[in-house]
Amino acid sequence: MSKDNKVIFITEAGRKIGLGHLMRSIAVAQQVKDLRREPFFIVNNDRITVYMLKRYRFEFTEVLDIKRDYHKYADSLKNIPVLIDAKRDLSHAIKTLQVNNCKVALVDNLTPAHLLADWLIYPFAHFNPGLLHCKKLKSKVYYGPR
Repeated sequence: MSKDNKVIFITEAGRKIGLGHLMRSIAVAQQVKDLRREPFFIVNNDRITVYMLKRYRFEFTEVLDIKRDYHKYADSLKNIPVLIDAKRDLSHAIKTLQVNNCKVALVDNLTPAHLLADWLIYPFAHFNPGLLHCKKLKSKVYYGPR
């Protein structure tokens, strides 16, 4: 598949963090494959994370820390949709991605990064949109179980 078909997933998982964000991203990536797009993961270098991505046969690359080492991936991505599913503030990565014409979806994140993303996704039945800083928000917001 060509670069035009790629969708980038940036997430963290492991013994200390848990597997929730990774498993949710894998579920979305499987749907992306059904749409004939090519998912590619950028993840922290945790043994469990690597095992899960190999098990589901997804291509990936590892960085030591997705927040600190964002320049190792964000600088090289251009014109590609990116889904970030992480709890930490990745504002710097989002800014760099957007300068490179990447559209960024941020999942389940209430850090200052939510003010920068193009789309916000809160996949919970009982999400309260009042938690968002709506006056400063430029993002399109999706929430609920669908």
